[in-house]
Amino acid sequence: MTGGCRRRRHTPLTDDAVDEILLRLPPDDPACQFRASAVCRTWRCIVTDPGFSGRYRAFHRTPPLLGVLRNPADSKLAGFVPATSFRPTLDPKGYMDVSDCRHGRVLLNLTGSADYAVWNPITGDQHRLPEIPETPEFLPNSAAVLCAAVGRCDHSCCAGGPFRVAVVGHGDDDRAAHACLYSSVTGSWSAPTSIQTHGFVDSTLPVALVGDAVYFPFELGRDILRYDTVGLGRLSFIEPPPSRLYGRGAPVILTDGGGILGFASFDDKDYRLHLGLGKTCIDGYVEWAAPHRVIDLKSVLPRGVDRMVPVLICVADGAYAVLANDDDDVFIIELESLTARKLVLVADSCHHPWGVGAE
Repeated sequence: MTGGCRRRRHTPLTDDAVDEILLRLPPDDPACQFRASAVCRTWRCIVTDPGFSGRYRAFHRTPPLLGVLRNPADSKLAGFVPATSFRPTLDPKGYMDVSDCRHGRVLLNLTGSADYAVWNPITGDQHRLPEIPETPEFLPNSAAVLCAAVGRCDHSCCAGGPFRVAVVGHGDDDRAAHACLYSSVTGSWSAPTSIQTHGFVDSTLPVALVGDAVYFPFELGRDILRYDTVGLGRLSFIEPPPSRLYGRGAPVILTDGGGILGFASFDDKDYRLHLGLGKTCIDGYVEWAAPHRVIDLKSVLPRGVDRMVPVLICVADGAYAVLANDDDDVFIIELESLTARKLVLVADSCHHPWGVGAE
């Protein structure tokens, strides 16, 4: 007889078993997928397969909020405040403002110009857009980035693919609004389209995307500008939610998890968050309904937050509410579990954060 233990031969895992294991990688740490793809060729083929992204998102449902993008008043401060272990690589010297964030992409407004760049926080890739064609009285005011798919898209694996950028602006006065669309497929901007108006788009408020229409809120809650990004690029107006539906807090428009136009407002008197939906009719008119959900945040937010009352910044993916106050406190509230997290920030920043989901 020979001493020692006999080596056991391990049965190789089947591709289906590996797929089930990889589906369970934590979504709040995208680096896990990169590390898994380096294990062997089989694992790399599974992780990079386009179908895996769809299965991964379906398994985890709501993507995590990886952090908040902000426009700090001091250019030396970080533009990304993490909510998880994820850390992107971003050179703050190459841009001035974060304009929008959607479908795994971030739209940057380049320093000292009206030019834009689209950045992928996961891969670090940046795509600089050509200058907007010079047209009389067209000064970009607000913009949105979206995937290039026309119609419905679950955005599970389009972050690295073609995209579009919708830009809305005004001239020297508020008598007209102009819009144009960039396509990464053609590498060019569309001809501008215009509409008569009496006000300006509010560049500090988030925009909403429903189908192929982008909604830009106006200052003082006057109107909401709808920009159809297909066909002739039609511009039209819809009325904002009436104040009787949401109380004291000014509403922000949003797209809920089901791709429906909605609104949210935070009443700083009773600390209630109101969430409502709108029904878009065939002619584009929106019927706003009473809030379908009212959340009491007194028991959700940490004690002492009423010392500096927060305001609602945005609602991301219909799953996270982001609030901030003048003390530079930013709170992320998970609307399903009703739990709140306070992000660690450095003072002297501009409170216009944007959520980055792992889409």
